[in-house]
Amino acid sequence: MKTVVVTGASGFVGRWCVEALAAAGVAVVGVGRGPRPASMPALADWVQADVLDEQGIARIAAVGGDTLVHFAWTTEHGVYWSSGDNLDWAGATLRLARAFHAGGGRRFVGVGTCAEYDADALSRPLDEAAPCLHPSTLYGAAKAATARLLAAHASQTGASFAWSRLFHLHGPGEDRRRLVPSVALKVLAGDVAACSSGRQRRDFMHVGDAGAAIAAVALSGLQGPVNIGSGRETSVGEVARITAAAAGRADLLRLGALPDRPNDPPMLLPDVSRLTEIGYKPKRDLETGLAETVAWWRQEMTEQ
Repeated sequence: MKTVVVTGASGFVGRWCVEALAAAGVAVVGVGRGPRPASMPALADWVQADVLDEQGIARIAAVGGDTLVHFAWTTEHGVYWSSGDNLDWAGATLRLARAFHAGGGRRFVGVGTCAEYDADALSRPLDEAAPCLHPSTLYGAAKAATARLLAAHASQTGASFAWSRLFHLHGPGEDRRRLVPSVALKVLAGDVAACSSGRQRRDFMHVGDAGAAIAAVALSGLQGPVNIGSGRETSVGEVARITAAAAGRADLLRLGALPDRPNDPPMLLPDVSRLTEIGYKPKRDLETGLAETVAWWRQEMTEQ
C-alpha cells in the first residue's frame, strides 16, 4: 500500500487532506507537535515531531513514505504575514525535503499561497506562470523562495515535486477573526456584522474541497506549482451576504460600514486549469459550502 506522510495533519486544511488520502486507499502517517488526535481515525500512524527541530526532521524522514505532503508552517492570524518565523519555516522545509529524499522518499508536495504572486500581476486570473519575484509580504516571499529552491533541487536530483498554492478558504475551525466566521458568529448572536465595501473579487473554496484537491495533486503526476481554488469568481460582499443569509439574519449585515483595507488588491483570482487537468472538481458550490460552515459555527455556539 502506498504511504503518504502529512505534516500539519491535524491543522485547518491538513485534516481534510488526510481524510481524502485515506478514502483513496493510501496509508496516511500524520505528523504533529502533539500526541495523536483521537478525532482522526483515518490515520494509519502518527509521528510526534517538530519540523523546526533537526531530530523531528530525522523522525519524519525515517518513516519511509512514498510521498510527503507538507502543510506545517507559521499561521497565527494577523502575525504570520510579517513574522520572522517564516524564515525558520523556509529553512526547515528545505531540510525536511532533503532528508525525506535522502531516506528514499520519491515525491514532495509543498503547500504555498496566493500571496506568492507579484502585486502588479493581480489584474487578471493568475496562472502558475505569473511572476512570483516580488511578493508584498514576508510570508509570500518565504513561500515563493522555498518553492523555487525545491523546484531546483528536484530538477537536479530527479525527484518528483509539486507546490499547491492555496487561495481563499472557509470552513470549520477557521480563525474566528476571519471573514466568514466573524460574520456568522455576529449574526448568529443577533448582532450587527460590520464589513468593508466587499467589492474585492476573490475565489472562496471550502476547506474540505481544498484538502481533497491537495490530496489529488499528491496522488497525481503533476509537477511544479498548482493553483488550488474553486474556479468560481465572486466578491467578498457576496460571500458575506450568503453567510448572513445562511444564518437566517441577512438583515444584520452592514457592507460598507468599515473602510476597505489599504493595499487590498481589488482582484485576486486563480486560473485552475492545471487542477482540472487531473479531473478534480469541488464537491460543494459556494452556497452549499457556506451553509455547512455556518451550521458548524451554530453548533459550536450551542456547545459553549
